[in-house]
Amino acid sequence: MALIETGDTAEAGRRLDVLCQSLPAESPYHALFVYNRGLALLRAGKQDHALSLFAAVLDSGCFENPRSSLYAFYPLLLNGLAAAYAIKGDVATAEHWQGLAHDHITPERSGMLLLNDTYIGIRAGRCAVVVKDAEASWAKAEGCLPGAQMQALRVLCAFALATTNPNGVNDAKIRQFLEAVQPCRPAQFDHLVINWPQLRDFLAEHGFAAASQAGTAAAAEQARGRPRPRREAQA
Repeated sequence: MALIETGDTAEAGRRLDVLCQSLPAESPYHALFVYNRGLALLRAGKQDHALSLFAAVLDSGCFENPRSSLYAFYPLLLNGLAAAYAIKGDVATAEHWQGLAHDHITPERSGMLLLNDTYIGIRAGRCAVVVKDAEASWAKAEGCLPGAQMQALRVLCAFALATTNPNGVNDAKIRQFLEAVQPCRPAQFDHLVINWPQLRDFLAEHGFAAASQAGTAAAAEQARGRPRPRREAQA
């Protein structure tokens, strides 16, 4: 997970591939490695492939047993499915999976879902509400989410405010959110802007040029490629 959060998704993928191959498919820990491999793919902008891995883990049933130590990952798996669909632009399906994630997470860990809640809410047009909801749950999120995801949350809050900014009333707050994002890595937010040109343009306007360039390249690469079957992988 550390490699994924620091943006080295290629190395994370290589290591996770080795781990996946080292265990039999029926092992529940194989499913855990496949889930993390899906996260690496999601951060690399390959949401279709990530969906196929998440679906395989879901089909395996390894995370769904409340008596299993892996049950803690079940709402995160559902959150991952929701994130992949949201990035694809399928908001209705994303909201379905995100609702299930909330059904299975404890209140103490609910902050882990806030980034995706915000992303989906903005894509669904609830810009006036999501920032208030995010601020109300900010302390929970800070206790659960790594720094890179909190940076992404700030970017999304700034974007939401910019879409509802009559006469510049939100300018100061937008600046506050964006200044708190720095320093960040080049291309750190590329996976968020795929299939979302308005967010890509907003980031480019505010100096996140790598997101604009790399996000466009990733979207073009996906448009050229064939979508993978949702359940092609075996957990």
